[in-house]
Amino acid sequence: MKNFLDFLQLGKGELITSGPMRVRAGGGGFPISQIPSSQFGQPQPLGIGKTLGWKLDVTNPPMVWTVALSPRWSPGDVVGGYFDAVAYISFGCGGSDQTVEVNLVAGTTICAPCNGLFIRSQMVNIPNDEGPFVVPENLEMTVTLSPGTASEPAQRLYYLDIEDDATSEPFPVPPFARDVNLIPRDDDSVTALFDADNRFRFYAGSSQVGVYAGSSFSPGSWDKLSIPAYAHAATFENKSGSRLRFWVNYGVRVC
Repeated sequence: MKNFLDFLQLGKGELITSGPMRVRAGGGGFPISQIPSSQFGQPQPLGIGKTLGWKLDVTNPPMVWTVALSPRWSPGDVVGGYFDAVAYISFGCGGSDQTVEVNLVAGTTICAPCNGLFIRSQMVNIPNDEGPFVVPENLEMTVTLSPGTASEPAQRLYYLDIEDDATSEPFPVPPFARDVNLIPRDDDSVTALFDADNRFRFYAGSSQVGVYAGSSFSPGSWDKLSIPAYAHAATFENKSGSRLRFWVNYGVRVC
């Protein structure tokens, strides 16, 4: 299978879930859901660790579609520890494709111009010292695909736990991220996170392309700061005098 266009036109094959856009011809059942237009706008179930896809009309120019995502589980399920539910949405037009990462929170929406797409869900364990990693057995995601644009950006969060006078390992700036803010996890981090001596640094390769002081992110504010051009990774330098545990919250928008 040479490219995404071959997949769309062939309409058969076996999906290799280790890569969201890698498809090979022949063999087995075909897991790509070809949803009739009468069902657009209706929720479709997607289990964690599974892949769902739509082959749209490849004979016409691509159009903008909105994907709405929401995780769900039974009220009686027990959730322990910390986990992150992430969706990898790969969309394509002709021979090109790209992938955007978003967190699965209630009401996540993102739009993309395409005539075919995959959605792959994944659970990520967040290291912590407050209990085991437990995910509800029947946790799943619902996906709704509708024509048109989404008004609000989605989000992609990365959890950081940094000791005093230490710098985090580099973490990604996700594709299509437009802005960023910081969210403290606990009371101890509410003030220390925004210390003026802290540094949030952005990199392109080994070159620093931008830096924010901790005081640039106002405590209790949802105002986001712009991401420097060409940045693909970031680090956080903790000079607050205490351990910091927090999320880096990227706003993600394709169109």
